[in-house]
This record gives sequence, C-alpha cells and structure tokens, in this order.
Amino acid sequence: MKLIHLVLLSFSLFIFYDAIASENTISIQNQDNELIITEINNVTTNNYPIQIGRPFIKGEIVDYPQVVIGDVTILTQADVKNRYNDGSVKFAIISFLIPVLEANTSVFVAFQNQASGNNTSLAKQEMLDSSYDFDAIIELTNGSTVNASARQMLQNDDYVYWTQGPIATTVIIADHSNQETSLGHAVSKYDIGFDEHRSFRPIFQATFWPRIHKVMIRFIGEVSNTESLQDVVVSDIILKTGATSPTIQYDLPITKSPLKMYVGSRWTKKYWINGQPSDIIINHNLEYLIKTKYLPNYDVTKTIDNNRITSNYNTWLSSNDIYDHAIWQRAMPTTGGRMEIGPYPTITSDWFFTWNRKATDVAYGHADLAAAWPVHFREGSISRGAVTRYFDRDKTTKAVGKPISVIGRPTLMLNGTYYTNNTSVGTKAIDFVNIVGDWASDAYDPDASDYQPWVPDAAHTPDPFSVQYMLSGDYFYLEELYFWASYHSLHEAPIAPWGRGLTGAYGGIQGQIRGDAWVFRNRTRTALLSPDQSPEKKLYTDLINDAIALWEGQRNVTGSSHQSDPMWNWGNTVAKPHEPSLLRHWNKGTNARAREPLDVAKVSTGTAPWEHAFLLFAIGQAQEIGYAVEGIREWFAPYMIEQMTTSGYNPHLIAAYSAPVQNQNGEFFQDWLSAQDAYLSDFNIEDRFNTTINWGSDSYPHYALGAMAMIADLPGGGDAWTWIQSKVLSSTEGNPKWAILPRKVDDTIPDNDDNDDDEVDNDDEIGNDNDTVLEEDKPVPEEIANTIYPIPTNGTLFIKINTVKKVNLKLYTFTGKLVFEKDLDQEVKEIPIDITGLTDGFYILKITANKESYSKKIALFH
Repeated sequence: MKLIHLVLLSFSLFIFYDAIASENTISIQNQDNELIITEINNVTTNNYPIQIGRPFIKGEIVDYPQVVIGDVTILTQADVKNRYNDGSVKFAIISFLIPVLEANTSVFVAFQNQASGNNTSLAKQEMLDSSYDFDAIIELTNGSTVNASARQMLQNDDYVYWTQGPIATTVIIADHSNQETSLGHAVSKYDIGFDEHRSFRPIFQATFWPRIHKVMIRFIGEVSNTESLQDVVVSDIILKTGATSPTIQYDLPITKSPLKMYVGSRWTKKYWINGQPSDIIINHNLEYLIKTKYLPNYDVTKTIDNNRITSNYNTWLSSNDIYDHAIWQRAMPTTGGRMEIGPYPTITSDWFFTWNRKATDVAYGHADLAAAWPVHFREGSISRGAVTRYFDRDKTTKAVGKPISVIGRPTLMLNGTYYTNNTSVGTKAIDFVNIVGDWASDAYDPDASDYQPWVPDAAHTPDPFSVQYMLSGDYFYLEELYFWASYHSLHEAPIAPWGRGLTGAYGGIQGQIRGDAWVFRNRTRTALLSPDQSPEKKLYTDLINDAIALWEGQRNVTGSSHQSDPMWNWGNTVAKPHEPSLLRHWNKGTNARAREPLDVAKVSTGTAPWEHAFLLFAIGQAQEIGYAVEGIREWFAPYMIEQMTTSGYNPHLIAAYSAPVQNQNGEFFQDWLSAQDAYLSDFNIEDRFNTTINWGSDSYPHYALGAMAMIADLPGGGDAWTWIQSKVLSSTEGNPKWAILPRKVDDTIPDNDDNDDDEVDNDDEIGNDNDTVLEEDKPVPEEIANTIYPIPTNGTLFIKINTVKKVNLKLYTFTGKLVFEKDLDQEVKEIPIDITGLTDGFYILKITANKESYSKKIALFH
C-alpha cells in the first residue's frame, strides 16, 4: 500500500495536548505558551532557581510576563529586553523560584500578564554580603603567577547590570575602559599577562539569588584587546570560587600544558557558589517558539535519531575542556557538508526537537567551545587620530570596550593574519590593530610553532549561539553573537567595487554566495536578539539594511524602501559588474564551476544551486523576523521556483552540484531549457538526486527544501513546494535540520479548468472564482468539525463532524475537479476519505452545513 501524508496548510482545527515521559523528556504537543521543567537527579528542592530567555507572540503580554505553575502565580522577575511596536513583550529574561521541585517530577509553567517586572536590583554591598561568600579568581601561571579577582572588581564598581530584581541579579564584572597605559598602548586595569603588554582580559558574569544565597559564576578569559594583541601561553590555569576559603573548581590538566590562548579567542567555564542545584531538563515548547517566529516553521512531527545524540554526547564528554573542539570542524574552510552547516547546527536542532539532557548539554557545551574561534576583537582605542572613535553610525556610542566595528575602523579588514593591517586592501595605519607579539597562523601543521587550528571563514560559518541565548538569556551568548557579527562585517574588503560599501563604514556583503548567506543569517539573528535601544541593535540593523540595499541596487530592484539608500545607488553603479541574469543567478558564476556535469563546450561559467538555496533561506528567514527584504526576496525567488515549474525542465536539477550560468560567448543563458541543454547528455540527475538524499540531511535536495519553504508564498511557489516536499520531506526523518514548512503557500490557481469532462455543479465548482472561494468562504469552525487529520498507515483523510445538521463534504483539485463527495446524515459523523489514488497536489475540502460553506486548503503528497 502507498503511504500518504498530509500537510494541512492552515492552523489545525483543534489543539491536541498530551504529556508523556520519554528519554527524560516530557513532550508538549500544542502551541500554547507553556514549558515543562523536569528534575532528573532524584533530588527534591525547595525554591529551585530558574532563569530563562523567552520570546512571546505579539500582543500576548502587554506589560511584563508572570509565571503560573498550576493555578498558583509565582513571584516573577521579568527583565524585558525587547518589545513589539505595540508595546507588548517580544523577548524577556525571566527569573523565578519553583516553590518545591519534587525529585523526578515535572512542573508545567505558563505565563500571564503582570503590571511590574519586579526589577529592583541588589546593590553592590548586598552582593558583597558574607552570606554569598562571593569571589571568583582566575590564576594564570607561566613561570610567575598573575590573577584577577571578581570581588575586587565588584568592590571597585567595575560592573554593569544585565538582569535586576529580587529573584536574580546578574552583573557583568569587567573593565573595558582601557584607561591605563602599558608599554605605550592602552590596557584596562585588570588586564594581566607575563609581560607588560598585559594581553589577557578577565571577565566574570555573576548571578546572585538572594532568597537562596547562591551565586552562579561564569568565568571568561579572552585575548581580544585591539591595542595589545599577541598569543598568551600558560602552563596552568586555576579557577577558584568563594571568598573565605576559596575552592579550586578548575585546574588545567597537565596534558594540556603548555596552553596557547590565541589572538582573538575566548574560553569560558561556569560554576556555583554555595551549591549547584540538581540537574533539570526544560522543554521550552518547540511549537510555541515556532509561533513566535524566533524559529522557522519546522515540521514538528519529525523525530530524532537518538543514537546520534548519544554519539555526540560521548564525544563531547571526552572533549569539552578549554580549546577542545568535540565535533566542531575547527578549520571552517574545510569542504564538505557537515553538522554545523545549515539553518542551525544539527546539535542545536537535535536539542530543540528533543529537549533531552544529553542534547541540551551538547548544544550549550559546543556553544561554549565555539568561543575558541579567533573572531573576538574588542575595541581598545579611545580615539581615531584627533577625534573620538565611535561604535555606531550616529556617533552616539564610543567604540572603546565594544566589539570592533566598521564604524570605528572603516578601513580595516579582518581575515586572517595576511589581510589584517594590510595596506594593499585599503587599510590605513590609523585603523591598524596593535600586534605586540606572536600571532599563530598555521592551521595545517600541528607540529609548527605557530600552529592555530581554529580557522574562521564566512562560507562555512555556523550559528552556535542564537538559540542558546534565546532560551537562557545568558549575556555570554549574546556577546558572542556581537563578536561574530562584527568580525564578519570586517571580513569584507573596505575598498570598492568589491568591498563593503561607499566607504569601509558600511555593511555590504559580497563574498561567496554561501558566505553571503551565513553572514546575513547571523547578522539578522544578532540584530533580532539585541536589546531595544542598545547601540548593537542600531549598528547591526544598519548593516543589514546596507547589505539589502547593495543587493537590490546591483539587481535593479526598484520600489522598496532601500532604493533611496546611498548603498542602493552605489550597488547600481560602482559595484555593479554586469546587468542581472534573467534567470536570477546571484552573479555571473565562475570558470571553476564550469565543470562536469556541465558540457564545457557550451558553458564558460557555472554556479552552485545549493549555495543559492542557502541564501534564499537566509533572506526568507530575515523576512519572517521582520526585516525589509521583500524586494530582493521577490527578485531572487524565481531562480528556484521556475526550475521546479518550467514545462520541459527537469526540476531535479535544482540539486545539481554545478549549474550553467553563461555560455561560451560569456552571455547569460536566457531561458531554463537552454540552460538545461548545457548539461552533459549522459548526466542522470534523477540518480544523482536520489543518491545525495541518502547522505542524510546535509544534501543538496535538503537545502532546496529549506529554501523553498521560505518562498512558497510567492507566485508559482505552491507548485514548486508541492514537488520538492514530495521528493525530500520524508527523508528528513531522524535529522530534521532542514525539515522546514512554509507558513503560507501560494494558492494561485489556474483561471480555467481544462478538463471539460468534469461533472461538477456550477454552484460548487472551484474554477474562475477560486480566489473568492478560498478567501471568502469561512474557515471550518470547531463546532462543525474539530478533527481533520491523515492516517498514513491506511491512506485515508479522517474527518469527524460535530454538528447535528446534515453535512455535505466535497474534495476538489485546485483546478476544480471534484474527486470526492459525501452526504452525511445526523447518525454518521465520522468519515474516512480514501486518498490512495490521488496524485500529488493541492486540494480544497469544502464542508457545507445548513447552507453555510466552509473550506480548507490541503497539500497531499506521498
């Protein structure tokens, strides 16, 4: 028997809720704003501390969120970081105490509105109270020993608040002012090292829980000061907590000594003072997170291969120390698909599809390890010549202490040791970073004295941090987003026409197509998560708009808000190497891509369709989360849609490794059939398509699936989506990293029914007036039918009718052909529709009861 699956393209007619325990995980199967917290160490705790990040749907929480457990409202501290334009809460960090968390049990947490966020913070003297026994100490040894004390820094007022309130006050303890001078360059007063350059910066995050007198400490070490850059070598690192009798929490293993802390890198460790709470797992409710649009519209019916989670967990357990990499590919330029490439790393999607403990530890643990990539450059220069060095375009925020920015150093390029401070790319001495010692740069010889295996690039850069920050509210992950977004804005050359803008102080993105995708993806997520009114929010939003305006100008996209932007004009003139392709290729391709399976006698340049898929996904998600990309999205989308809908063109070619762009005369191919003719005659794309699907969820067809989900609402997108999901979606089972569904599917329907033999009453036929039927007919209300779902095992669409009235059911194709009709009397209220014989495509279910008609769109696929 053929197995048939259905996707219902509007919100379900019913909310199905169940909670079951599996793999230490309680599942939530609805879109309500709930989460579940489960204790897994067999320990009962009074006043269990919880601090989480939480996005909200627009309008749901007017003032501040309050936690409700059962029917009991809980004292809740809400640090609101983002609000919608109507003033309702968009994202908040929520802190509360569970009155009693019983051993091996779960509590269900819901949210309601409250008038106050309860944000009266602890004062410094309260944090220094002896009940906390607060101190955290970093000791570095290399012959001599140097140290930094969080308590001393707090006493000296070198801290800023991150969360404030009577439940949990978080402070960032650091000095980034660079107001001291050592060996002629600027340093901050707690910077340490083994020479007077003092190239190591200690940072502490401390969360104080006054009702239980516990403190969570995050230690952070970084080699990032732009005025004092050199590798720092240590023979030992010791981390201690506690003031009266400090406890050694970490001692660098002898097998890792000596350890080189690389220029631009960070590391972090986290511990508790006065006892760590027992282990828990939190099901943050994937369905609700999708509804907020902070995550794409994942197919939540997909499952995860738990063997992969266990394998990744075991690898992480054996490789989770400072500068370990576990399953990260440290050299990003390494070719080939792998777990970190995609919408999110596989370890992150494994986490939010399961929420189990192993997946949680792996996701957070790898985010901590990812800080080793040398992309962290903290501005240490107060002035740029005779003027202040600023962070933002409006010149309202001084750059010092912030991640380095294109505004503060407009002529600098950061791209490995070769391009940094290189005048040949336009960098001026006034924007040089100050390199005071060794900077390891050999990524390929482990025996080399300057071996540095952590190599960043744009084309393979992952997103290790956005979900981790979104669900924890931990500032460390947010600042990692800042660092990565800043680094990649400076990764582009500062000079025209292939650079980042009119001057180097812009955010244009012009690299490999896949690099454009991932840099833009990370930049938009960073801006989304940056707190309102923060200078980071403003800067990264400006850089997003720069990139969009450049792209639209280069491709003659008119009518959008970006057309008046100077970057649009620059892209339309100076940075425009050619007129855009009629087939919407992103650029003119390269000679290197003019290779098999292309016929080199017919092709001079080629491109990678899968890189186009990456960029379409990134642009599509940017549109979902509120950025003005509609012009470039509409221009770019036909590249994919037309390949799957053009008559005579083989849609499997959307997943070819290389595709033709220009013919032997250096001219763009003008239509898809001509492009198809430029493949070798013996190239079997269907076999190749099916072979690559078996690679798992890191394959070219999967990339096309995820991209198509983001443009399925555009003209022709419905047919294209029907085709790609019928071929690919089922193969995402076990690893649904790319199992993304459209939030809306184009329902453009042919004006005429070309089947004259259909016997359909004119009153019921969906023909020329399809749009009227779809838009004006009422959606099926619950009192009429509260259950419409497929039963794949027997190939039926099951419908349960609630009304006592007589009901007529009809199922139509989108061209108006009636394929099923049934009248139900008052006694028969449940009906299975046999759908095994129907072809792939879109259908309309019409329910008529007491002369009222209701309709539902359905996508049917095998």
